[in-house]
Amino acid sequence: MLRAGILEPNWIVTTSNGHPQIWHSGGQPGVSSVMAFFPDQKIAFVLLANASAPLGRIGQAIREAIAPELLEPASEPVPPAPEPIPFRGRWVGAVTSHAGEQPITLSFQENGEVTVQLGAQASTTLAQPAYENGALTGRFSGSSNIPEAARASHNLSLKVVPVDGELAGQLVAQGMDANAAFMLPSFVRLRPLGEER
Repeated sequence: MLRAGILEPNWIVTTSNGHPQIWHSGGQPGVSSVMAFFPDQKIAFVLLANASAPLGRIGQAIREAIAPELLEPASEPVPPAPEPIPFRGRWVGAVTSHAGEQPITLSFQENGEVTVQLGAQASTTLAQPAYENGALTGRFSGSSNIPEAARASHNLSLKVVPVDGELAGQLVAQGMDANAAFMLPSFVRLRPLGEER
């Protein structure tokens, strides 16, 4: 049985109307992609676009045409109340890419503020931290160790989910200026400080 979470390397396991779904998306300015598998239905699809396209809506239309049982029942959209961030204390781990590892620390405060320290860089506040649909997201200023990211100034976008007592997900370096435009992902894994592995 598949459990919600992230499979190595960064495949996301969720459900669609109760049916298991394994998927991954990606892109950079001007291109986008998504690949999704529905093992119970023996269905898979891949979408590639030479544009920043609304692939989620296109994938929804494909499911509607070939497997309507995968669609969630229609209902009036109700904006969800913000979920409190359930993590506390310090979490330590690493950001891993083809350029190697960078240590990362997340510190969760009682007031909901989250700070992040990447490598030897100064600790900074995670902007717009949110916990929605089981994922912690936010953005912060810092420098990725990926050499390609040095071509332009960039921000970092974090998305992690709880998996077996850890937090796992991705850190994406996003940059766009006159020199370059890119989105460069790295794998992130953190554990509560004090846990031996």
